[in-house]
Amino acid sequence: MKKLLIAFVAISFAVSAHAIDFGRVMVTGDSNVAGAGGDAPNSFRYPLHQKLGLTGHTKDFVGPAQWGSFPDGVGDNQHAGFGGWGMYSTLTGLHPTTNANLGKGKYSEWLTSHTPDTVVFLSGINDYFRWGTTYTSNPNAPAEAEAFFRSSFETLFDQTFAANSNMNMVVLGYHQTEYADGTNESRNAMLEDLNTLLATMEGEQRLMGRNVNYVDLFSITSIGGHTHDGVHLNAFGANLVADATLAGMTEGVPEPATMTILAIGALVALRKRKTS
Repeated sequence: MKKLLIAFVAISFAVSAHAIDFGRVMVTGDSNVAGAGGDAPNSFRYPLHQKLGLTGHTKDFVGPAQWGSFPDGVGDNQHAGFGGWGMYSTLTGLHPTTNANLGKGKYSEWLTSHTPDTVVFLSGINDYFRWGTTYTSNPNAPAEAEAFFRSSFETLFDQTFAANSNMNMVVLGYHQTEYADGTNESRNAMLEDLNTLLATMEGEQRLMGRNVNYVDLFSITSIGGHTHDGVHLNAFGANLVADATLAGMTEGVPEPATMTILAIGALVALRKRKTS
């Protein structure tokens, strides 16, 4: 009985000691952050909320929007996701073609008003339209598109770490689309190029001492069946993205389950030493 008590205390200590308080978490992006119908009306935010709780981590979602409602009256539904937004709108608060003020603020203002400790950023598939249509008539299209997005993400990173040099920033890549038309292959090829750029920039940001974790959603959605309309996540896709987001948030920090195994191993080793 005494040994069981010691094991329980050791395991409980290991779990509680390594649970992470992510502080104020701002999940930022487009309709795949806000939610867009189907069987995942809150997209990946609600399964992420559940998984954080189940693993003992704590957080407080913050942001200028509360679109959508978590089931069973669960609160903490704040976020910074807006349908149709890509990098341009996120950084400027303006419509990408008319430059009209969208009236929702912009990223730099949200950083100031909501003071997040953790940012989860998903720019969204809308960036495809910037990449795929703005430059298509120009023979220099790929180079100009890459220059636009590189500059945009550099601005995003600079604003983030100017607001909080200790920010835990998770950048979610672009997931694959599943449109049932002849453009899906070319669309995903462009999105894959964007992901390659993001992966490169993660390394550059880390060399600057910034805590930026890029999460590859493109690869994990290659199995398909993750959207309900070709672009917006269904429940399966939302769960996939929530798992990947949680892994990105906790990168480099042992999970409570891992610490439990280590604690049990230590107890077994101690017992063997005493009996040898």
